[in-house]
Amino acid sequence: LSASNAMSLADRKRANRSSVANLEAMWSTHLQTLWKRVEGSQKYLPALPGRHIIMESQRWVELNAATWKPRRRVVLVLLNDHLLIASEKKRHDINSNAKSNRQSVYNPQSQTMLVADRCWNLQDVSLADLSGSHAQSVGRQKENDAVRNAINIRAGNESFTYATSDTAEKAGMLVAFRKAQEDLRKQTAIEHGERERAVDELAMLTGKDPRSLKKAAAAALKRTNADPKAGGLNRSNSILVDAEGRQQSIRSVEAQIDGLDIDIAPQRF
Repeated sequence: LSASNAMSLADRKRANRSSVANLEAMWSTHLQTLWKRVEGSQKYLPALPGRHIIMESQRWVELNAATWKPRRRVVLVLLNDHLLIASEKKRHDINSNAKSNRQSVYNPQSQTMLVADRCWNLQDVSLADLSGSHAQSVGRQKENDAVRNAINIRAGNESFTYATSDTAEKAGMLVAFRKAQEDLRKQTAIEHGERERAVDELAMLTGKDPRSLKKAAAAALKRTNADPKAGGLNRSNSILVDAEGRQQSIRSVEAQIDGLDIDIAPQRF
């Protein structure tokens, strides 16, 4: 029984690894498809482990904040860490006959090429439902009709308004956005906790002040964010501490401590 249980546990682990690998492959395929469909999206959204598309919503238009008139059709692409706004790429061979002019501005063209317009980190953007804030307005029926299915996206000092003709589409985007933002916040907190534990372990190993190590680790993390190929906390050469009046890497300090231990063992004081 124990042998069969061990085999079943190994099979489950292999199945889990296979499912994770398949999921990563699917995410990569979706991201590559986005790069082909949306010009310039690869610049904003390079391939990173775990990055994936959560929702793509096409039936949106950007509204003029002053007149509430539609300006252009846009596509909202929600990822686990970013929100991408893509607009229709301008074409010089558009047939301007009467039939095309009567097409709904909310109806996206399936073969229309898109270009990346704006892209924000989910931590830097807020999304609000405008229908609730304008529901009590009196004597502004036209504006109320325009914002019934509208949302406002605010990033820094910038503010943009987008509307859709589908109430379910707006509700789905709001729910997906808030869940993605909360998941990203939790993931960031977990990564921060892991960095704190790594710094505390280094402090215990070297006997140095944890505050100086955390300051050095923060500087190393900033360098890593600027250059992802530079490595992270798992590379002790990238963390410098103040030892004997000069900046030294953790690895060199550990080597000195090992040398002291070797001298202490035979009592060579």
